[in-house]
Amino acid sequence: MQEQLVIGCPTDEIVRTKESAAALLIGKWEWIKTFYVNRASGNSVETSFSSGKQITFEFKADKVIVTENNIVTEETYEIVFFDINSSQAEQELKINFIAETGEIRESSILHISILGDCLTLVNSYDDAGGDLNFQKMN
Repeated sequence: MQEQLVIGCPTDEIVRTKESAAALLIGKWEWIKTFYVNRASGNSVETSFSSGKQITFEFKADKVIVTENNIVTEETYEIVFFDINSSQAEQELKINFIAETGEIRESSILHISILGDCLTLVNSYDDAGGDLNFQKMN
């Protein structure tokens, strides 16, 4: 039997409310891998071992501290709803990372497990992009 590649948090077990996501997001998260989708070159996985990167996101109530290989940056964030279509059931949570200028620097669909131990920032669409996977640190 072939082992299935786990891309991110199981989507049937993710938080669907802004309030629950905000509460579970607080804390320190370690980057595990990024799964890249590319129609031209195929799928690939980047890890700290393959890239030499050590990345953590520490979410506080109103800001996130990102550390990549001992370089620290800080910015604010907001959790909002992203409508895939008009159906209420199809709403996804999205996280906006906001620069000091007030402009949205980056947006990702936010998948956080109901147990608060798995975080996926979905940046892929159809056949391109990369999804970042994190594990909560103790």
